[in-house]
Amino acid sequence: MSKKSRKVVAGEYDVVIVGGGVGGITVGVFTSRYGLSTLILDRGRSSLGRIAHLENFPGFPGGIDTPTFQKLLHAQAERVGCEITREKAVEASQTEDGFRIETETGDEYATESLVAAAKYGREWLETLDEGEFLGDDGGVDINWEEHKRYGRTSVDGLYFAGRLGTAEDQAVVAAGQAGETALGLIHDVRRDEGLPEDLATHYTDWVFVEGSVIDGDWEAHVRKEFPERVGDADLSEARFDELQSQYVERKVEQAISPSEQRKRRRDGHRHLVEHIDDDAVLERAEEIKTERSSGLDDERQ
Repeated sequence: MSKKSRKVVAGEYDVVIVGGGVGGITVGVFTSRYGLSTLILDRGRSSLGRIAHLENFPGFPGGIDTPTFQKLLHAQAERVGCEITREKAVEASQTEDGFRIETETGDEYATESLVAAAKYGREWLETLDEGEFLGDDGGVDINWEEHKRYGRTSVDGLYFAGRLGTAEDQAVVAAGQAGETALGLIHDVRRDEGLPEDLATHYTDWVFVEGSVIDGDWEAHVRKEFPERVGDADLSEARFDELQSQYVERKVEQAISPSEQRKRRRDGHRHLVEHIDDDAVLERAEEIKTERSSGLDDERQ
């Protein structure tokens, strides 16, 4: 049974994520990029803090210190539109429209979808449905046999991500499981929007260079593909046209020009540099100058 809140809601979001570690941030990046307003409640304590140096996360050949890694995670989430607040969730309740989360500061947030992604400080789960999600051993029961994928639980709109779910104690595994949870949440949102099943689950979050996927008119290809995604769904002509326009628009946006690719490459590098130690950047810059100068001297000889 839903509970009525006594407090004024401080904010309403499509998605609220409790936990600002690798799992919570991963979910937030996906949901925000999809266009869902996303709030991440990060009380500042993550299991990553126990790691002296993260050495097995793909993309960092020399490893990465965890403070810098966490800054990169948060910077990416904020850049795509996530709102991150340093608040601790203390209580949760179901409502007719989803959930409400109360924080230690007394603020309360309403959301349609709720993601539990914090291994520590999960006592707030005990307040949701009289603690049916916490087992006798303190572990979280997500009815795994019934909900095998996508972090879903027995409660519509409630998801688990990262180490709070089934992920092993490895950052890369937590990120992968959280990414799957994010896709499951997005699929469910698309179903709620009335999309046919195949169309609801046909969602990808990536871009490619124009002409690299098919040799021809990409928009024409997408329009031809759309009826196959709809299948035998019973849609009015107006609804068919509406969904087709949305589908084509999103698919066309995935194709970027070579110049846009170069721009994004440069922007991406600059964002990385912003979070690298200044002395290390300057030291490497001097090394590059020396290497280039030496190369010019060799050419002259």
